[in-house]
Amino acid sequence: MNLWEPILAMIMALTSFAIKPNPKAPTAEVVLEHTVDDADVFVHLDLTPTVIDNYAVWQKLVDEPLVKQMPALRDGLRDASTQAEGGRAMVKSLIGVDLAADLTSITAYAKFKPSGPPDVLVVVRGAIAADLPQRLSQNMGGKPETIDGRVAATTSDGMMIGTAKSGALLVGTRAWVAPRLADGWKAAPRARGSAWAHIATALTPKPFFVLASKPSSSAAAQLATQIPASFGRELVTQHTLAIVTASATGIGWTYQAKDAAFAARIKLASEGWIELMRAAHIAPRGMAELAVAALPSYAGRGAALDDAIKHKDQILAAVGELTGDGKFQATVKQSGTLVTVTTRGRRISDVVPVGLVMGLGALGWVSATAPAPAPATVPARPTPRPTTVRPPPTRSTTPRPAPKPSAGSAHP
Repeated sequence: MNLWEPILAMIMALTSFAIKPNPKAPTAEVVLEHTVDDADVFVHLDLTPTVIDNYAVWQKLVDEPLVKQMPALRDGLRDASTQAEGGRAMVKSLIGVDLAADLTSITAYAKFKPSGPPDVLVVVRGAIAADLPQRLSQNMGGKPETIDGRVAATTSDGMMIGTAKSGALLVGTRAWVAPRLADGWKAAPRARGSAWAHIATALTPKPFFVLASKPSSSAAAQLATQIPASFGRELVTQHTLAIVTASATGIGWTYQAKDAAFAARIKLASEGWIELMRAAHIAPRGMAELAVAALPSYAGRGAALDDAIKHKDQILAAVGELTGDGKFQATVKQSGTLVTVTTRGRRISDVVPVGLVMGLGALGWVSATAPAPAPATVPARPTPRPTTVRPPPTRSTTPRPAPKPSAGSAHP
């Protein structure tokens, strides 16, 4: 595998997925039907444009020609697809819900407590069978009960499962779920200018994702203890409401500070962040155009370069698909303690610099999977043989015997 294959595979995957507007998304009134007034956190995700519409695209990636050229990537995608399909079939056989087709949206509320897990409520919408709570309770050993003719169940840990009059499935802390299962349940009216009124306004254009924070003073203090002294801690402790939204055409955020001075700082930070987002579009496009223009000059100098030259049109087209020109619409407004930011392009990739994220991710993937260079080997020196020092010969102190006279020699 050369350098460009994983990068092109990642580009291909990202350009295959798309987030499109969902005109059938639930309205703000439907999403907030079971509002928990004192929740610290609110999350909403439209599953249709994000998961359901893109699940089939993900399943078909393994058949793409470029993926087939990379056995490791092909086998990994095939294994993941097989496991996902197996899990999907198992869940459908157990509870009768197709996770990739039947669910349309999820909404969740949470409230932090000084100790123990938070109170939660999860609202699931879609094609949900009326007997699903009973089937779930049987699998989890829950205690069944009936509320306005519909079976609900409470588990041993105090969680409750039931179906509301609207057909939505409610799962969460019993004190929150039980009253909302009754036919007569109605959410409290939203006062003008309240946090829930701002959240309803954010939901009105039907974004596919909304995250809102409206922490109580105790929750904010609890969260602040987990963040070192910094601007990040002030972001937590100085807000009464923060909302982030993402739609098919852009993102936005709302921040309500405790005083106008900090709101002014948020306005300045928002303007700076938008400038960085604009630059993050222009830089990848400029670098890609410069690289593609220069590549032919290096033909024949290596397999990786030749492969990049071969795919240069794909690279340029993909970068154009994943980035914009940085000229998306953006407004930043401050009204007293409230800062509101909206951005808009033809598609979300015109606003969010997906090209930059893709480039960093591809380089990180290549760095993580590239084989580590072998350590340089230093020739081993021969081990010197130990030198034995021999002591000088010792002279004997015993006198030698006198030599015998030879025959014929004269006597004294």
